[in-house]
Amino acid sequence: MKKGQVTLFVILGIIILGVVSLLFYYKEAVFSNLQEVGILKTAALPPELDSLRSNIQKCVDNTFISGLIIVGLNGGMIVPQEDYLKTETVTIAYWNNYGKFQGPSLNSIGSEMKEYIEAILPSCVNLEQYKKFTFNDAIPQAVINLGKDKTNVVVNYKLTATQGDLKYSLFKPYSSEVPVRFRNIYNIATNIANYEIENTGKLDVTYLLSTGMNVDVLTIDNETLVYAITDSSSSIEGIPYIFNIASRFKK
Repeated sequence: MKKGQVTLFVILGIIILGVVSLLFYYKEAVFSNLQEVGILKTAALPPELDSLRSNIQKCVDNTFISGLIIVGLNGGMIVPQEDYLKTETVTIAYWNNYGKFQGPSLNSIGSEMKEYIEAILPSCVNLEQYKKFTFNDAIPQAVINLGKDKTNVVVNYKLTATQGDLKYSLFKPYSSEVPVRFRNIYNIATNIANYEIENTGKLDVTYLLSTGMNVDVLTIDNETLVYAITDSSSSIEGIPYIFNIASRFKK
């Protein structure tokens, strides 16, 4: 074998060794990333963590439903704003405030529900009861969809648990959905408030019947009304969904 051939083989060997080393490096990097996103698990989940994953799903369901109910009862808000009607049981946003429309936007309602779920979820899950494991400081991220036919949430919770040398990933998109036609209900609420503003507080029963939803009207005092909108096609656990709005006008 000629000296030139030996040199060429040595060079090729070095190149191949480098390529193999790079492949192993990228393999480890890819596997590490897969573990982080929950596609590849370092170990099968023990029963306690399998139970935790089920608990997370239940908490997503419960916080989502409770937030949606609160938003409906309070007229589109969870935390009371500066100007609202306070009753014995709920605080309701004024959508018609002396002739000015003050109903919250769909974006603000979705943002408030998102913040509510992200704030309540960790305390609902209560990781302290799983004392055998060490958890990372994962922060849930919720995405709310207030749709025409249904309302849903997807929560990304990149939670990992460590026990000794074992690391477990509990990350997956946790989702929840209810047949609440929120956008349709919101549009009806907006139309009622605007109709009242345009007609200087006059109540038209015919118009309320034309909305296609059941609208109950409660008189609070001489200048304050509450409209309770119930959509027979929207429900949470079999109970029709109710959305309240408050209105006040000068006589």
